Amino acid sequence: MKKAKDASDFAVGKALLAVLGVIVFLGVAMQGLAYFHKISGH
Repeated sequence: MKKAKDASDFAVGKALLAVLGVIVFLGVAMQGLAYFHKISGH
């Protein structure tokens, strides 16, 4: 029983990390796009 709980906790942790990674990646991508847009606009 304990092993199953640990496994599910591990899966949830990995899912949260994946979501965080995507959010950070999107944030960086948006900043990069805005930066390039600013450069090309001048």
